[in-house]
Amino acid sequence: MVAVMQSSLVAGVVTFLFFGILPCGLVVWLIGTPARRHAATQHKNAPELTEVAPELMPDKNLHAPDRRNTERN
Repeated sequence: MVAVMQSSLVAGVVTFLFFGILPCGLVVWLIGTPARRHAATQHKNAPELTEVAPELMPDKNLHAPDRRNTERN
């Protein structure tokens, strides 16, 4: 509402960015910091899937075309 009441378009855009978007982005970033830190530690402490269960890894030929049936229909 403050940005709408500015005398020029440039002043309104600057007001909207510095008093609207920037503080909201900062609050969202600060609130998300513990979640990002937790995700980073979980990723660092997680064992590699290939070391634990290689049979759970997808087949390398999964996307290869099936050429077993080559007869005409």
